Amino acid sequence: SEQDAVALRQIAPSGNFVVAPNGVDTRERTPIKSTGQSLVFIGGASWFPNLDALEYFGTEILPLIRSVRPDVTIHWIGQCSDALKRETKQRFDIELLGYVDQLDSFLGDSSVFVVPMRVGGGTRLKILDAWAWGLPVVSTTVGCEGLEARDGENIMIGDSPSEFVSAIERLLRDNSLRARIADAGRQTAVSMYDWTHIGSILRSSLNQVLANPSGVTTGK
Repeated sequence: SEQDAVALRQIAPSGNFVVAPNGVDTRERTPIKSTGQSLVFIGGASWFPNLDALEYFGTEILPLIRSVRPDVTIHWIGQCSDALKRETKQRFDIELLGYVDQLDSFLGDSSVFVVPMRVGGGTRLKILDAWAWGLPVVSTTVGCEGLEARDGENIMIGDSPSEFVSAIERLLRDNSLRARIADAGRQTAVSMYDWTHIGSILRSSLNQVLANPSGVTTGK
């Protein structure tokens, strides 16, 4: 992300840095027609930011959600140990699904993609995937850091548990808002994060370096 480039330039001011974002194949990941009201998260628990997101969600966010939607279904997908499955079921009554080969049925049952992350660098591929799938996203600021995320336009942002739950509830109640956020997210993925767009960034930067191999080039 650009934030990472800023940090690197402070470390190495004479370095040659080009920011090319993470990408998604928007021809492979096409919009999902959701028929359910479930929440979905995708990310393996072996990466600490995802594990911390599970702890934060289960401890501080889920009780607030269940106070207004006691029967809410959570699809928490990603590689995890059997021990963590048992612990999470006991503590939060969440069924961790582990790694799944086919996501379609879970995505089709989900109305909101949640990213309750508190730590992590770079940018989150899971949000690019959700945007490409046409799923509305609720994230923390940290979760969508480095992406062209605009609160209330192509994403909903909530940094406190109550804000996060309020954003989820608004999307579940308001079909038109949910569709608008989802459509804008899909358009963001297509216009800014498809691999063809990223390839043009890299090609342009490489051409600049080849044209002036002794110069310093920074760009995005």
